[in-house]
Amino acid sequence: MCLMNLSYAFPPFIGYILDIYEYEFKVAAMAGNIFNFSGIAGALFSGVIMAKWEKFKRATYMVLFLTLGLLIMLYASIVVKNVAFLYTSFALTGFVGISIYGFVYEMLVEVGSPMTEAFVGGMVNLAANMGSFIFVVIFTEILKPRNETSVMIIFIILCITMIIAIVLMRFVKF
Repeated sequence: MCLMNLSYAFPPFIGYILDIYEYEFKVAAMAGNIFNFSGIAGALFSGVIMAKWEKFKRATYMVLFLTLGLLIMLYASIVVKNVAFLYTSFALTGFVGISIYGFVYEMLVEVGSPMTEAFVGGMVNLAANMGSFIFVVIFTEILKPRNETSVMIIFIILCITMIIAIVLMRFVKF
């Protein structure tokens, strides 16, 4: 769920963050599109994987750990100001990070049994959007100074959130 919150809350800030590092607007727009379109591909890929490989908890751990590493790589790509590295980082982060959606729905439907899938799906969407709202409010305040330190703080929060998600997965019976 944490990753869903972040993937909903992070894209609105892509242009703002890249502007702080003086990237051109077209680079920021392309980075956002790459993140979203690679995320669509990642979601489709994870759906195929889930259908064939029923080790959802292990797959979820893999996605969370990969996303944690990719967030660090994404931050590095923003800082070094290499557009090819930036695009690659956004593509990989979107592909892996957004692929978690299917795993989250599957896991919470299993954990939420005997509630209906529709009810659990609605609750997942509600929680993801509420969490995203909280992140957007927090990120907006953090980014007000419009400096590189505020961007670093955002990425630290993203990484801490991934670590919390990894720890919480330990307690899920799935």
